[in-house]
Amino acid sequence: MSNISKNHHFVPQFYLKGFCDEKGNIFTYKKEYGKIKYWKTSQILYEINLHTLEYRDEKTVLIENFYSDIEGEFSKYLNMLKENPDMLIAIQDQPEFLKIMKLMVAIQFWRTPCMKELSKEYAENLIEIYNNAQDENKNLLPDTKFLKFLEKRFKKFKDENARKTIQFIFLPILTFDFSDNRKGNIKFIKSETDKKFITSDRPVVFCDLNMPNRLKHFEFKNFVFPISKDLMMLTTENVKTIEELNMLIIERADKVVVASSNE
Repeated sequence: MSNISKNHHFVPQFYLKGFCDEKGNIFTYKKEYGKIKYWKTSQILYEINLHTLEYRDEKTVLIENFYSDIEGEFSKYLNMLKENPDMLIAIQDQPEFLKIMKLMVAIQFWRTPCMKELSKEYAENLIEIYNNAQDENKNLLPDTKFLKFLEKRFKKFKDENARKTIQFIFLPILTFDFSDNRKGNIKFIKSETDKKFITSDRPVVFCDLNMPNRLKHFEFKNFVFPISKDLMMLTTENVKTIEELNMLIIERADKVVVASSNE
């Protein structure tokens, strides 16, 4: 396959478009350099061949295609909310909506490059993680043969193809708690003023810096996730104002902060 895509976004473009200005531009602040520039969404937050796999000298973008299919489902909801913000009141308690939003959080958490080192630890214990996963999560996978193969490939050869497949496809499914699709403590906050939410190269922020060990599920507690410049999904009670939420995003960003305006 000679014409496969190479620029793979770890924060998807359809998501970034929710933080654009009226001209379709997006502003970025690089923490290392302290500079602000504006770009198109296609020009930022991607890595070359991030999702490319190579088996038997054949390159494939199976992961990229997997994300494209799922992002299509995510974008339906985000576009609907963008066109009709009041629709949120009607759908925010619906199990189907909550499940798709939780899945979006889980995938976005694992797909960022800053999770690479953590994914290595998990990859070496993939079957143990599977055995401790909830039945609902396990039912999404046909059997453990392929998981055993991937774990063996990584433990024995430190195979990057196996690690990528584990990190980008299987860890979002196995490590998050999807058991309760009722709203619970999840809140959706809309920006009703000129002040807008920002995002970053690490959009999903768990307020507790202590990451759970591999036998404990990531629960949807004490986290924030800016859905767009006008909408935030969160469960934390520690930060309440837009300014506080934006400062948390800035603090936990890996390298780049993204916003809809220079201000």
